Amino acid sequence: HEEALGRSALALAASNIPVFPCAAGEKHPAVAGGFHAASAEVDEVRRWWTAMPNANIGMPTGAASGLVVVDVDVHGTVDGYEALERARREGLVDGWVAAVATPSGGLHLYFPARGNTDQRSWQSARAGVDFRGDGGYIIVPPAARVIEGEARQYKTLQLAHGHGRPLDAQ
Repeated sequence: HEEALGRSALALAASNIPVFPCAAGEKHPAVAGGFHAASAEVDEVRRWWTAMPNANIGMPTGAASGLVVVDVDVHGTVDGYEALERARREGLVDGWVAAVATPSGGLHLYFPARGNTDQRSWQSARAGVDFRGDGGYIIVPPAARVIEGEARQYKTLQLAHGHGRPLDAQ
């Protein structure tokens, strides 16, 4: 698993997508500066994952990576899939480019970021949906989180064909 993390981090950096290491099995950054320290410099990324081979992969969202993410949460009595379904019926979440299952049973839908438009991150805890744009970050596959003593992976469910459609954060 640790080799896959380093390979994936390097592949993202080589594709000009900045990444940064997060604590193994966790979501918090493992480098000074947090997501602001994200880099697409292959040598820097290689140094990080050589020093921390079990580090999860963090990716800043918004203009930094060119991707924004709708984060559907499931915890306690909150089930973000209900809000996602309402948004889907209204045509508000069409055009995603990747769908990733999260370790807690949620979902990340990736969209191209809108060019030259500030799209700030926001959350609606009651609806169980967060938007990760400028000023935010996510953990990407094949990272894992330890939940209730068990390592659970982020898993890519589907990649869309084509370029996707930018999402209006509002």
